[in-house]
Amino acid sequence: MLKKSYASVYDHPVYGDQVLDQFGISEHQLLGAGRHSRVYAVDRVNVLRIYSPEISFQYVESLSNFYKTLDSSAVGFSVPEVEEFGIKGDYIFSIEKHLGQTMGFALQTSDQLFTDKHIDEYVKILDKIAHLKPELKDIYGEVIGDDIIQSESWGEYLYKRAEKNLDDSTIARLRTLIPNFDKIFEGWRVALTGLENPQKNLVHGDIFPGNLMVDDGGSISAVIDFSPNTVIGDKLLDIVPALIQIDYGNHFDDEQVAIIETEVKKIYKLDREIFNIYEMFIYLCYSSDPRELKRVWCHNNISRLIKEKAFI
Repeated sequence: MLKKSYASVYDHPVYGDQVLDQFGISEHQLLGAGRHSRVYAVDRVNVLRIYSPEISFQYVESLSNFYKTLDSSAVGFSVPEVEEFGIKGDYIFSIEKHLGQTMGFALQTSDQLFTDKHIDEYVKILDKIAHLKPELKDIYGEVIGDDIIQSESWGEYLYKRAEKNLDDSTIARLRTLIPNFDKIFEGWRVALTGLENPQKNLVHGDIFPGNLMVDDGGSISAVIDFSPNTVIGDKLLDIVPALIQIDYGNHFDDEQVAIIETEVKKIYKLDREIFNIYEMFIYLCYSSDPRELKRVWCHNNISRLIKEKAFI
Protein backbone atom coordinates (compact mmCIF):
# COMPACT_ATOMS: atom_id res chain seq x y z
CA MET A 1 0.00 0.00 0.00
CA LEU A 2 1.29 3.45 -0.85
CA LYS A 3 2.28 5.64 2.04
CA LYS A 4 0.85 9.14 2.25
CA SER A 5 3.29 11.60 0.69
CA TYR A 6 4.69 14.67 2.39
CA ALA A 7 2.91 16.88 -0.15
CA SER A 8 -0.44 15.33 0.73
CA VAL A 9 0.16 16.07 4.41
CA TYR A 10 1.12 19.71 3.86
CA ASP A 11 -0.46 21.04 0.69
CA HIS A 12 1.32 23.88 -1.06
CA PRO A 13 -0.27 26.62 -3.18
CA VAL A 14 -0.23 26.30 -6.97
CA TYR A 15 1.33 29.13 -8.98
CA GLY A 16 3.48 29.84 -12.03
CA ASP A 17 1.13 29.12 -14.98
CA GLN A 18 2.98 31.69 -17.11
CA VAL A 19 6.27 29.82 -16.69
CA LEU A 20 4.69 26.43 -17.33
CA ASP A 21 3.17 27.74 -20.55
CA GLN A 22 6.53 29.10 -21.70
CA PHE A 23 8.16 25.69 -21.36
CA GLY A 24 5.15 23.67 -22.50
CA ILE A 25 4.89 21.89 -19.15
CA SER A 26 1.73 20.78 -17.36
CA GLU A 27 0.91 20.48 -13.68
CA HIS A 28 1.02 16.69 -14.14
CA GLN A 29 4.82 16.95 -14.44
CA LEU A 30 5.13 18.22 -10.88
CA LEU A 31 7.92 16.40 -9.01
CA GLY A 32 7.61 18.15 -5.68
CA ALA A 33 6.66 21.33 -3.87
CA GLY A 34 8.00 23.12 -0.81
CA ARG A 35 7.61 26.39 1.00
CA HIS A 36 9.80 28.29 -1.46
CA SER A 37 9.30 26.61 -4.84
CA ARG A 38 7.63 24.02 -7.07
CA VAL A 39 9.70 21.63 -9.22
CA TYR A 40 8.66 20.08 -12.55
CA ALA A 41 10.24 17.51 -14.85
CA VAL A 42 11.47 18.99 -18.14
CA ASP A 43 13.23 15.88 -19.44
CA ARG A 44 15.68 13.27 -18.13
CA VAL A 45 18.40 15.88 -17.84
CA ASN A 46 16.74 18.98 -16.41
CA VAL A 47 14.02 20.16 -14.06
CA LEU A 48 12.18 23.46 -13.91
CA ARG A 49 11.93 25.20 -10.55
CA ILE A 50 9.35 27.97 -10.12
CA TYR A 51 9.83 30.13 -7.03
CA SER A 52 7.00 31.34 -4.84
CA PRO A 53 6.00 34.99 -5.28
CA GLU A 54 7.79 36.25 -2.14
CA ILE A 55 11.20 35.03 -3.38
CA SER A 56 13.37 37.78 -4.86
CA PHE A 57 15.63 37.64 -7.91
CA GLN A 58 18.55 38.51 -5.62
CA TYR A 59 17.79 35.43 -3.52
CA VAL A 60 17.83 33.11 -6.56
CA GLU A 61 21.07 34.68 -7.76
CA SER A 62 22.56 34.19 -4.29
CA LEU A 63 21.44 30.54 -4.26
CA SER A 64 22.95 29.90 -7.69
CA ASN A 65 26.26 31.43 -6.61
CA PHE A 66 26.22 29.39 -3.39
CA TYR A 67 25.89 26.12 -5.31
CA LYS A 68 28.91 27.09 -7.40
CA THR A 69 31.03 27.43 -4.25
CA LEU A 70 30.15 23.99 -2.86
CA ASP A 71 32.82 21.32 -3.17
CA SER A 72 31.06 17.95 -2.90
CA SER A 73 33.92 15.88 -4.31
CA ALA A 74 34.73 14.27 -0.96
CA VAL A 75 31.21 13.44 0.28
CA GLY A 76 29.91 10.96 -2.29
CA PHE A 77 26.77 12.82 -3.33
CA SER A 78 25.88 15.68 -5.65
CA VAL A 79 24.35 19.09 -4.99
CA PRO A 80 22.07 21.11 -7.30
CA GLU A 81 23.45 22.78 -10.42
CA VAL A 82 21.58 25.80 -11.76
CA GLU A 83 21.92 25.94 -15.56
CA GLU A 84 20.06 29.24 -15.94
CA PHE A 85 17.46 31.38 -14.23
CA GLY A 86 15.13 34.16 -15.32
CA ILE A 87 11.75 35.86 -14.96
CA LYS A 88 8.47 35.22 -16.76
CA GLY A 89 5.62 37.49 -15.80
CA ASP A 90 5.43 37.60 -12.01
CA TYR A 91 7.56 34.52 -11.39
CA ILE A 92 11.24 33.71 -11.13
CA PHE A 93 12.34 30.32 -12.42
CA SER A 94 15.49 28.28 -12.81
CA ILE A 95 16.55 25.32 -14.94
CA GLU A 96 18.51 22.82 -12.89
CA LYS A 97 20.14 19.46 -13.42
CA HIS A 98 17.76 16.53 -12.82
CA LEU A 99 19.21 14.62 -9.87
CA GLY A 100 16.81 11.64 -9.76
CA GLN A 101 13.95 10.69 -7.46
CA THR A 102 13.53 11.70 -3.83
CA MET A 103 13.87 9.24 -0.99
CA GLY A 104 10.35 10.26 -0.02
CA PHE A 105 8.99 9.05 -3.35
CA ALA A 106 11.13 5.90 -3.33
CA LEU A 107 9.84 4.96 0.12
CA GLN A 108 6.25 4.88 -1.15
CA THR A 109 6.98 1.75 -3.18
CA SER A 110 10.11 0.28 -1.56
CA ASP A 111 10.25 -3.28 -0.28
CA GLN A 112 11.76 -3.96 3.15
CA LEU A 113 15.28 -4.48 1.80
CA PHE A 114 15.38 -1.07 0.17
CA THR A 115 13.67 0.58 3.14
CA ASP A 116 16.43 -0.77 5.39
CA LYS A 117 18.96 0.71 2.97
CA HIS A 118 17.18 4.07 3.09
CA ILE A 119 17.22 4.04 6.89
CA ASP A 120 20.98 3.40 6.90
CA GLU A 121 21.57 6.15 4.34
CA TYR A 122 19.37 8.62 6.22
CA VAL A 123 21.42 8.16 9.38
CA LYS A 124 24.79 8.43 7.62
CA ILE A 125 23.99 11.51 5.52
CA LEU A 126 23.72 13.72 8.60
CA ASP A 127 27.45 13.69 9.20
CA LYS A 128 28.40 13.85 5.52
CA ILE A 129 26.67 17.20 4.98
CA ALA A 130 28.99 18.82 7.50
CA HIS A 131 31.89 17.81 5.25
CA LEU A 132 30.68 19.88 2.31
CA LYS A 133 33.15 22.66 1.72
CA PRO A 134 31.58 26.02 0.89
CA GLU A 135 33.51 29.26 1.15
CA LEU A 136 33.30 29.38 4.95
CA LYS A 137 33.27 32.78 6.58
CA ASP A 138 34.54 33.31 10.10
CA ILE A 139 31.04 34.06 11.35
CA TYR A 140 27.85 32.22 12.27
CA GLY A 141 24.64 32.54 10.31
CA GLU A 142 23.01 32.47 6.93
CA VAL A 143 24.81 32.11 3.62
CA ILE A 144 21.95 32.34 1.12
CA GLY A 145 19.65 35.28 0.51
CA ASP A 146 19.44 39.02 0.13
CA ASP A 147 18.71 39.87 3.79
CA ILE A 148 20.90 37.48 5.74
CA ILE A 149 21.44 37.36 9.50
CA GLN A 150 24.93 36.71 10.86
CA SER A 151 26.69 37.06 14.19
CA GLU A 152 29.98 36.31 15.92
CA SER A 153 27.92 34.44 18.55
CA TRP A 154 26.03 31.25 17.66
CA GLY A 155 23.44 31.79 20.39
CA GLU A 156 22.88 35.37 19.31
CA TYR A 157 22.36 34.26 15.71
CA LEU A 158 19.72 31.70 16.75
CA TYR A 159 17.84 34.34 18.76
CA LYS A 160 17.97 36.93 15.96
CA ARG A 161 16.72 34.41 13.41
CA ALA A 162 13.80 33.32 15.59
CA GLU A 163 12.98 36.94 16.42
CA LYS A 164 12.84 37.79 12.71
CA ASN A 165 10.22 35.09 12.15
CA LEU A 166 8.09 36.12 15.11
CA ASP A 167 6.15 39.11 13.84
CA ASP A 168 3.46 40.73 16.00
CA SER A 169 0.62 38.61 14.63
CA THR A 170 2.58 35.37 15.16
CA ILE A 171 3.43 36.29 18.75
CA ALA A 172 -0.20 37.23 19.44
CA ARG A 173 -1.35 33.86 18.07
CA LEU A 174 1.22 31.95 20.11
CA ARG A 175 0.20 33.77 23.29
CA THR A 176 -3.44 32.94 22.62
CA LEU A 177 -2.89 29.27 21.79
CA ILE A 178 -0.07 28.41 24.19
CA PRO A 179 -0.40 29.27 27.89
CA ASN A 180 2.94 30.38 29.36
CA PHE A 181 4.42 31.05 25.90
CA ASP A 182 6.24 34.17 27.12
CA LYS A 183 7.73 32.17 29.99
CA ILE A 184 9.14 29.40 27.80
CA PHE A 185 10.38 31.89 25.21
CA GLU A 186 12.27 33.83 27.87
CA GLY A 187 13.66 30.58 29.29
CA TRP A 188 14.84 29.61 25.79
CA ARG A 189 16.49 33.03 25.34
CA VAL A 190 18.35 32.63 28.63
CA ALA A 191 19.49 29.13 27.61
CA LEU A 192 20.99 30.61 24.46
CA THR A 193 23.21 32.94 26.50
CA GLY A 194 24.96 29.90 27.95
CA LEU A 195 25.45 28.22 24.58
CA GLU A 196 29.11 27.82 23.64
CA ASN A 197 30.21 28.72 20.14
CA PRO A 198 30.54 25.39 18.26
CA GLN A 199 32.87 24.40 15.46
CA LYS A 200 31.71 26.02 12.23
CA ASN A 201 30.20 23.58 9.75
CA LEU A 202 27.73 23.81 6.91
CA VAL A 203 24.18 23.12 8.10
CA HIS A 204 21.55 22.29 5.45
CA GLY A 205 18.71 23.15 7.81
CA ASP A 206 15.87 21.08 6.35
CA ILE A 207 16.85 17.43 6.15
CA PHE A 208 14.00 15.00 5.52
CA PRO A 209 13.36 12.33 2.85
CA GLY A 210 11.90 14.86 0.40
CA ASN A 211 15.24 16.69 0.17
CA LEU A 212 17.36 13.57 -0.36
CA MET A 213 17.71 12.02 -3.82
CA VAL A 214 18.43 8.31 -4.17
CA ASP A 215 19.74 6.10 -6.96
CA ASP A 216 18.33 2.73 -8.08
CA GLY A 217 20.31 0.96 -5.36
CA GLY A 218 18.84 3.09 -2.58
CA SER A 219 21.99 5.12 -1.93
CA ILE A 220 21.72 8.88 -1.50
CA SER A 221 22.95 10.43 -4.73
CA ALA A 222 22.21 14.10 -4.02
CA VAL A 223 21.04 16.55 -1.36
CA ILE A 224 18.76 19.31 -2.64
CA ASP A 225 16.87 22.43 -1.52
CA PHE A 226 19.50 24.39 0.33
CA SER A 227 17.61 27.48 1.48
CA PRO A 228 17.43 30.36 3.98
CA ASN A 229 17.67 27.60 6.61
CA THR A 230 21.19 26.81 5.38
CA VAL A 231 23.73 28.30 7.76
CA ILE A 232 27.26 28.14 9.07
CA GLY A 233 27.00 26.76 12.58
CA ASP A 234 26.62 23.63 14.70
CA LYS A 235 26.15 20.45 12.66
CA LEU A 236 23.79 19.19 15.38
CA LEU A 237 21.28 21.70 14.04
CA ASP A 238 20.92 19.36 11.06
CA ILE A 239 20.50 16.29 13.22
CA VAL A 240 17.63 17.65 15.35
CA PRO A 241 15.26 18.55 12.48
CA ALA A 242 16.18 15.31 10.70
CA LEU A 243 14.82 13.50 13.75
CA ILE A 244 11.74 15.58 14.48
CA GLN A 245 10.71 15.74 10.82
CA ILE A 246 10.61 11.99 10.25
CA ASP A 247 7.45 11.55 12.30
CA TYR A 248 5.06 13.85 10.40
CA GLY A 249 5.61 13.01 6.75
CA ASN A 250 4.59 9.34 6.99
CA HIS A 251 7.76 8.37 5.12
CA PHE A 252 8.74 5.82 7.78
CA ASP A 253 6.48 3.79 10.05
CA ASP A 254 6.74 3.98 13.85
CA GLU A 255 9.15 1.06 14.11
CA GLN A 256 11.46 2.53 11.47
CA VAL A 257 11.35 5.94 13.15
CA ALA A 258 12.39 4.32 16.42
CA ILE A 259 15.35 2.62 14.68
CA ILE A 260 16.50 5.92 13.18
CA GLU A 261 16.18 7.75 16.49
CA THR A 262 18.15 5.05 18.31
CA GLU A 263 20.96 4.99 15.74
CA VAL A 264 21.25 8.77 15.49
CA LYS A 265 21.32 9.29 19.25
CA LYS A 266 23.89 6.50 19.62
CA ILE A 267 26.20 7.98 16.97
CA TYR A 268 25.89 11.67 17.79
CA LYS A 269 25.29 11.49 21.57
CA LEU A 270 22.91 14.44 21.65
CA ASP A 271 22.73 16.34 24.91
CA ARG A 272 19.06 16.77 25.96
CA GLU A 273 19.46 20.48 26.68
CA ILE A 274 21.04 21.14 23.28
CA PHE A 275 18.34 19.06 21.61
CA ASN A 276 15.62 21.12 23.31
CA ILE A 277 17.29 24.41 22.33
CA TYR A 278 17.45 23.47 18.66
CA GLU A 279 14.01 21.87 18.72
CA MET A 280 12.48 25.08 20.12
CA PHE A 281 14.36 27.12 17.52
CA ILE A 282 12.79 25.10 14.70
CA TYR A 283 9.27 25.39 16.10
CA LEU A 284 9.65 29.15 16.55
CA CYS A 285 10.94 29.62 13.00
CA TYR A 286 8.07 27.61 11.49
CA SER A 287 5.38 29.22 13.64
CA SER A 288 4.84 31.82 10.92
CA ASP A 289 4.63 29.22 8.13
CA PRO A 290 1.75 29.91 5.71
CA ARG A 291 0.60 26.28 5.98
CA GLU A 292 -1.85 25.86 8.84
CA LEU A 293 -0.96 22.22 9.51
CA LYS A 294 2.72 23.12 9.86
CA ARG A 295 1.83 25.90 12.32
CA VAL A 296 -0.33 23.51 14.33
CA TRP A 297 2.58 21.04 14.43
CA CYS A 298 4.76 23.81 15.89
CA HIS A 299 2.14 24.91 18.42
CA ASN A 300 1.56 21.36 19.64
CA ASN A 301 5.26 20.73 20.09
CA ILE A 302 5.91 24.00 21.94
CA SER A 303 3.04 23.05 24.26
CA ARG A 304 4.68 19.64 24.73
CA LEU A 305 7.98 21.28 25.69
CA ILE A 306 6.12 23.36 28.29
CA LYS A 307 4.60 20.20 29.77
CA GLU A 308 8.09 18.68 29.88
CA LYS A 309 9.20 21.84 31.75
CA ALA A 310 11.89 22.68 29.18
CA PHE A 311 13.49 26.09 29.91
CA ILE A 312 11.15 26.64 32.91
